[in-house]
Amino acid sequence: MAGLEDAPRSGRRPFVSDADAKKCRDAVREEHGLVTRGRMRDKIREMHGVPYSDNAVWKILRRIGSTCKKADPVHARSALNAEIDSRCDGNLPIIDARMRDGYALMSQDEARARLDSEMRHGYAERGRRVYATYHGRKQKITITGAIGTDGGSICRTYPKADSETFARFLGAVGARWEKVIMLVDAASYRVSKRTTEWPEANPGILLIRLPVGSPHMNPIENPWGRLKAFLRQFIYYETGKFRADALRFLRKYNFAADAILKKLGSRPEPDAEKCAGEARRQREIMRQNAAKK
Repeated sequence: MAGLEDAPRSGRRPFVSDADAKKCRDAVREEHGLVTRGRMRDKIREMHGVPYSDNAVWKILRRIGSTCKKADPVHARSALNAEIDSRCDGNLPIIDARMRDGYALMSQDEARARLDSEMRHGYAERGRRVYATYHGRKQKITITGAIGTDGGSICRTYPKADSETFARFLGAVGARWEKVIMLVDAASYRVSKRTTEWPEANPGILLIRLPVGSPHMNPIENPWGRLKAFLRQFIYYETGKFRADALRFLRKYNFAADAILKKLGSRPEPDAEKCAGEARRQREIMRQNAAKK
């Protein structure tokens, strides 16, 4: 078996060994969070005085087992298990008490979509181009909806999502339901002064804000994903038809109260929690670098 092992090969030894290259990679990760070829090149020159080219740095990274990957976006304040436990311990008793008083539990969120048909790939004979017509408006719309445990659904369309449109949506909800507990995400316009004043003046609506970066706790996220896939067909949508189709689609989803409460208390996967911790570390690194500048 020893004869099958690789013998020492001839050739010039690298200026930076694999062990030193890994130390440089770890140093870049500690300083910047994201390892790039440019940062790796500068770090090697700083630590070992070797002016490598980008192509040589790519070979070094591949040699030490690093590959180029597209970075997945993770919110720097994504909720961890401890935060979810703390939030649930405070909110679930309030929800149970209100539901005993006749409140309907609802899940709310917004979805943004284009009214124009999207340009897709198509097949044609070799040497011929593919054409698809469009209306040239490039109009986008925000659809705000909510699904309740009582089987009720409400849907409104607005040109954008801000505190004004959200207050108008709450007004539409209050006109149909006298007592509502609404699960909402932690978007910035939901914590504005106007948004917080509206529920205070209308005690029939109680807003339960979910932790930042926790879409898995909002039951309406799954219908929204299917809704946008359903509407993303090769057609043009007028505003009224878009709203009608979206509401018809949302009415298919009737959540029971226990299903929503189970979703509310769900936990992120271990990998997601690890990514959230890494995102927070990178955010702290960026903050320190900005402070130095």
